[in-house]
Amino acid sequence: MPTIAFHRSHFRAGPNGRHLIMGNGTPFFWLADSADALVRRLDRAGIELYLRTRAAQRFTIIQTAVLGGVDALRQANAYGLLPCEDGDLTRPHEGYFAHLDHVVLRANALGLAVALQPVGAGFAARGLAVDAVIAFTTFLARRYRDQAVMWVVGSGDGVEDAEQRTLWTAMGST
Repeated sequence: MPTIAFHRSHFRAGPNGRHLIMGNGTPFFWLADSADALVRRLDRAGIELYLRTRAAQRFTIIQTAVLGGVDALRQANAYGLLPCEDGDLTRPHEGYFAHLDHVVLRANALGLAVALQPVGAGFAARGLAVDAVIAFTTFLARRYRDQAVMWVVGSGDGVEDAEQRTLWTAMGST
C-alpha cells in the first residue's frame, strides 16, 4: 500500500485552482470516509482497526467532527472524558484532546489526512458565543497546525440563520 509523506505545507490549491496538490506539487485525490463520532465512540484499539482498514482501502481522508451533535459538550469519549471543562468551549479538556491527537497522528502515520469539523451543524445551532467559538477554533488551529489536517467549516445541512452564518464565518476566519 502506498503511503503519503506529509510535511508542513501539506495542501494547497493547484495552479488552475480546481484541484488539491500536496506541498511538493503532487496531486492529491480527496477520497474521504465520514466518521463523525470517531473520537467520541472508539477507544484506541478500535481507532487502530478503523484507520488501518481505511488506509488499506486506499482512502486519503478521514472526516470527523471535533464536537458533533446537539449534546456535544455532554458526550464523553470512550474513556469517559468530556471535551471541555464545565461545558465551556474556552476550557478544553486535555485528556479528551490527547485522544484526538492520537487519531490525527495515527491517521497521518498511515498516510491519511484528517478533515476536522471543529463544531458540527447541530451543535452550532445552539446559540454559542462567537468569542468562545473563536477561542476554541484558535486552540484547535494551534494544536494541529503541524499535522496533515484540513478544516471543514459548515455542514451539508446548510446555514439555518444569520446567527449560524456568523459562527461559520468566525470559524473560517480563525
